[in-house]
Amino acid sequence: MCRICDPLEYDDGLASADLIRQELNTHLAAERLAITYVSRRPVLGELGADGHTTVITVPDDLEARIRPLVSSEDFLQQLMERVTETQICEQHGAYGLTIIGIGSFAEALLLDVLTHRDPTLLQGFVLPNGKRAAPERASFSLLLDTARTRGWIQMDAHDFMKIVRDYRNFVHLRNQQERGVTPDRDTVGMCWGPVLAVLNDLETSR
Repeated sequence: MCRICDPLEYDDGLASADLIRQELNTHLAAERLAITYVSRRPVLGELGADGHTTVITVPDDLEARIRPLVSSEDFLQQLMERVTETQICEQHGAYGLTIIGIGSFAEALLLDVLTHRDPTLLQGFVLPNGKRAAPERASFSLLLDTARTRGWIQMDAHDFMKIVRDYRNFVHLRNQQERGVTPDRDTVGMCWGPVLAVLNDLETSR
């Protein structure tokens, strides 16, 4: 469903894609679902209580979508365990730990997909200064830059992932204090949105 609402599929981009999205949403409303755009990429979410806003959360088919992208079934299950942990945290109002978990999931997914698609990256990721960083020492930022350089994610998804990367660093409480952010359910949705946009790109570029 997201694919047919993707601006990348149309010569005039968002103009045609959004018309399709609006029409599709009239049918999805009966299931209390809606497609919205995050960094100009379509993401499926649940309709909020007001019937208008879209709440972005873990899609039901996440495991099936990730399976073709990752290197092994064992790693897939580890990823899904991390997703389950984020859901448990969210359900109990531990929003700070939820967004840390989302960032951890996204970083691990990227590292595995990148090294699976290009095994030479197991020898190291190239830093801006030309040196190499071992995969286990590659930063979240470096993973995003590499995925963008290889054309595996779009620039807008790359840019919007910055907030996920920054909020993942709330694992260090001082970083959260410096930003003055008190995470809530909306914060969680704002983090899942870019992650799902990146997933869309990884699927498209497969």
